[in-house]
Amino acid sequence: MRKETGKFGSYSFNNLEVSIMTNIVDLASVRREKQAANLTSSDEALAQILFDLKATVARMETLGKELLVTQQKLERAEKRAQWAQQSMDNLRGLCVQYIKSECSLNKAIKNRDDTIH
Repeated sequence: MRKETGKFGSYSFNNLEVSIMTNIVDLASVRREKQAANLTSSDEALAQILFDLKATVARMETLGKELLVTQQKLERAEKRAQWAQQSMDNLRGLCVQYIKSECSLNKAIKNRDDTIH
């Protein structure tokens, strides 16, 4: 499992969405705690929570788009890897065929030389 460190802390690719979501919510809760003393009414508190939720949703949408792009890149990379493997297999087959042809040619030349002498 590969670990990465990004804007929202460290996370692993296997549980990327859960970990990032947790970090986003943690950041929002820390900010809310710091600003709690400045809030004068429950309307302001609700407005702040709504703002945090909208920011979290927007970030998750961005992460979703980034994930789709990454998946597409991975699919293209897998296709390139398959193509490279097929090319290597084809080249290996051509090399084997060339060696067989050389051996046959050498054998034919040797047989011809043996019959001449």
